[in-house]
Amino acid sequence: MKKISIIIAAVLAMALTIISCSKTEELSGGKKITITTLSASIDDGANTLGTKVYITPNGLTNNGKKVTWQTGGDKLTLVNDVTKASALFSYVGADNSSSGTFDGSLDANNGDKLYVFYNDKGTVDAANISISVSYTGGTDNDRVFWDGSTNTNSATNNSLMYGGLSIPSPDIVKVKNANSIIKTTINGGTANYQHITVLAGNGELANAGTATLSWSGTAAVLSWSNLNFGGVQYAIGSVLNLSTNNVWNHLLIPTPTGPVGPLYYLFSDAELSTATSVYYVNTTSPVTLAENKSYGLVKTVAQAAIVNSGGAIDDISKAVWINQSPASDSYVFNHINEPGAPSAITLIEANTTASVPRTYNGCVQLVTYINNISTALPASMFSGCTSLKNISFAKVTAVPNFMFLGCSALEYVSFPSATTLGNDPFINCPALKTVKFYKIITDWGAYTFSGANLTNTDLYVNKNQVLGISGNSLTVGAETYVFKNIFKVL
Repeated sequence: MKKISIIIAAVLAMALTIISCSKTEELSGGKKITITTLSASIDDGANTLGTKVYITPNGLTNNGKKVTWQTGGDKLTLVNDVTKASALFSYVGADNSSSGTFDGSLDANNGDKLYVFYNDKGTVDAANISISVSYTGGTDNDRVFWDGSTNTNSATNNSLMYGGLSIPSPDIVKVKNANSIIKTTINGGTANYQHITVLAGNGELANAGTATLSWSGTAAVLSWSNLNFGGVQYAIGSVLNLSTNNVWNHLLIPTPTGPVGPLYYLFSDAELSTATSVYYVNTTSPVTLAENKSYGLVKTVAQAAIVNSGGAIDDISKAVWINQSPASDSYVFNHINEPGAPSAITLIEANTTASVPRTYNGCVQLVTYINNISTALPASMFSGCTSLKNISFAKVTAVPNFMFLGCSALEYVSFPSATTLGNDPFINCPALKTVKFYKIITDWGAYTFSGANLTNTDLYVNKNQVLGISGNSLTVGAETYVFKNIFKVL
């Protein structure tokens, strides 16, 4: 019986290469990261040759902490595609080293391919050749978000790597990083903070999901499903200062359905719901993130306004508002209409009570609204909000009547948890670029997109969506809407 015996010479798990920003308001770079190369040969039956796997670096190693192997935790999982047998290959080299070995064995009989996963916290499902990963915060946050100002060699990376190789032919396979990496360089600011919150204005920040491997042509390919969307908050072990701890690296799941953002990185002295000081940097628009690539974001921090639990606002002139009062209260609405309020406001709901938010009818100052807490919304919530461009509702299950009536600037809409729509939710919304529903829609409502110009609009629906969909057309009652594209995803 043939066995796969693997010895891995690990030179460096990952090296970041970041291109400097020339336009500070956008992500730069998109530099490909070649993480690993597998040089594989089938066992000759006598366990003298084995399958050798070499991990080699490509790029600089001084952008953030070097990622090194650690004993007692770092493991590769190999899966046989036919038998679905799997085996862990454990790191046995020197601790905190940039080179070393993994060992293990796996039966190679009755297999066409071997698939490889690396992720310290992921859960492998060998039967489906998949792995579930979560970047939602909690413990071991430094394995997703790490300080680039230090130079220690401690392993800090929880990146998902994947690859595959053919059996029995010798093959060379590049193992890719399934994640995107953003290196954020912060200028300005003197405040201390212990928390970093990351949000996307269009609701497309995926913080957990299942990655499944298959074979296409000559390489393993990875596809995502069961994505969880919403913000993510990382707690830092010690109090840091913006003026000295100003370089951060962040792993993200690249959403397979288009741009993510605008991205907001918020630095606070406590969780957003109770913080007394919040600084932030952001991209000015949604950005496209690809797997196996790194990006740079260089920005000067700005201070956000805080509407506290009692409704008082500390600085009405700020462009980003953190609302700690219940979303159902009218404090923010009243402040928006007071003298001194800016003409363009991003509103982030931070109160942890999942209340139904109040309406913002006619608030022309509102540009981005982020609420990943509420599960239900009122009718006509944003009617007449002619400046509104981005919304994020991670947990809302139903889109109510006249939700965006007359939102003439609305571009990006994502409802990852919604299954039903009311009547006229997008009536007279001529600027729509993407509309996304990741659950199966059981009721499209009526007059769903009346008055909307859809020639430049992409509609994303669940891969199993049947109701209403035919080619690039959506039929709701007596009306048929023709989109630029309709994509079935996830």
